[in-house]
Amino acid sequence: MPRAVVLSFLLGLAFFWQVTSLFAQDAPPALSLDDAIAQAHVVSPQRRAAQARIQAAEGAKHQASRLPNPSLDLHQENLELGGNSRQAIDRTTDLFAVFSQPIELGGKRTARTAVAASSVAEAHALLSQSEHELTLEVLRHYLAAYHAYALMEVVRQHRDELRPLVAALQRRAEEGHTAEADVMKLQIEPTRLETQLTHATLRFTEAATTLAILLDAPQPIAGTRLAMPAPLAPPSGDPANLARQALDRQPAILAARARREQARSALELEQARRLPDPTLIAGYKRSGGHDTLVTGIEIPLPLFDQNQGNIERAAAEERMAALEFDTVYKRQLAATTALIHAAQTLTTNAQQLQQRMLHMAEIVRTAARASFREGVTDIFRFAEEERTYAETRREALALEIEAYEKTFAARLLLQEGTQP
Repeated sequence: MPRAVVLSFLLGLAFFWQVTSLFAQDAPPALSLDDAIAQAHVVSPQRRAAQARIQAAEGAKHQASRLPNPSLDLHQENLELGGNSRQAIDRTTDLFAVFSQPIELGGKRTARTAVAASSVAEAHALLSQSEHELTLEVLRHYLAAYHAYALMEVVRQHRDELRPLVAALQRRAEEGHTAEADVMKLQIEPTRLETQLTHATLRFTEAATTLAILLDAPQPIAGTRLAMPAPLAPPSGDPANLARQALDRQPAILAARARREQARSALELEQARRLPDPTLIAGYKRSGGHDTLVTGIEIPLPLFDQNQGNIERAAAEERMAALEFDTVYKRQLAATTALIHAAQTLTTNAQQLQQRMLHMAEIVRTAARASFREGVTDIFRFAEEERTYAETRREALALEIEAYEKTFAARLLLQEGTQP
């Protein structure tokens, strides 16, 4: 083989490799739902704020468990303004060095630490709740973007399949075999599809833009990067029983329980504060040239303030927290039960729609196409069958996505895992 031919071949191969590499670099990688959720958790400011809240609560707990600091009183009395004699000073000056240590009674420190510990538990629960809500938010926008993009493809395909029919009917009208009104009647369908395509495009833009914000992406997520996740099996069993078994692990319940315990500990702390805390005193005194020890105890007298107002406030807040917990518990039980039931029902309906209605609509559509090609079916009936098939595909797509979303959310609450 001539050297020039070999060189040209190698140069062409190198150019082809460079062009292929360029397109491969420009093509954005696929973005699975799991990857989107993981990325959102890394960049989420709400999650970082919840983590900072835990650190703040841990610091408050450490501070709450500390003992009160002692105090040291150093002072002199009876200082003479005149004279510099050391002996004069020793005769007239009194020196004091007094150490004081408050003693907390009534379990104040324990109650105060319990309040702070409940705040830590609530902070951890709020972090779990923030992560849970973020996961569901990414799920909703990811599926909404995929749904809108897939719907755009279905509508485009239906519109493109109708265009030859409209053109054929227009030719028949020009030849005098079809009325002009029939052409206008058929032209309504592509116009309607254009409206549907516009709405689907707007929904995709909104969902893709929001998803990009959640992922901290520089631009909206392209529809080609999205994919329908693998089907999930819904939780099996009685929805009410499953919901009751899972309630104690749900972040909203954990947070409400922590607030209830915090309010209960706060009430105990305010009740303990009715008991005055004595201060032990011990020190040294030099007076008149004599060295002596100083001891004593200082006790506040609760004559005017017995902390009754704070006790009443804490008791009301404890009742509020208990009622809030009961409300959250009942609402979560009802919502979780309904969610599990919806996941089970929608998954079954989606499977039936895919296996029966969509399959039947495809058979009818194939038969209508064959009849149309043979001239047995008129163009309007054929267009109606195409429309029925397209609508069935849209309904199946919407039901499939809704079933997946409900199943994902139910399995997440039950901590059953969100992998197929």
